[in-house]
Amino acid sequence: VAAGQKEEMMAWINFAAEWDEYMFTYGHMSQSSADTPNEIRLVNLRYYLHQVLTDKPPDMEFLVNAYVKKIAGVASMKRAQESGPQKEKDLE
Repeated sequence: VAAGQKEEMMAWINFAAEWDEYMFTYGHMSQSSADTPNEIRLVNLRYYLHQVLTDKPPDMEFLVNAYVKKIAGVASMKRAQESGPQKEKDLE
């Protein structure tokens, strides 16, 4: 922002916010092939959640809520990953 690139930064943030790794994994991978990326996500999310809880930064509450929501999202999508009629309907 101080460098006068607020527009570029906001464009990047908006672009990144559109990408949804849950839906990409859900739509493009079977349950067996999605297990590894989901487990890697969970390991990383839990690691960084632990770091936030240990370091206690000023925005700790915001970060904890964000990590908890992401962990819950991965867990929900992992359960939904099973192939079948519901997944086929979701992907129509």
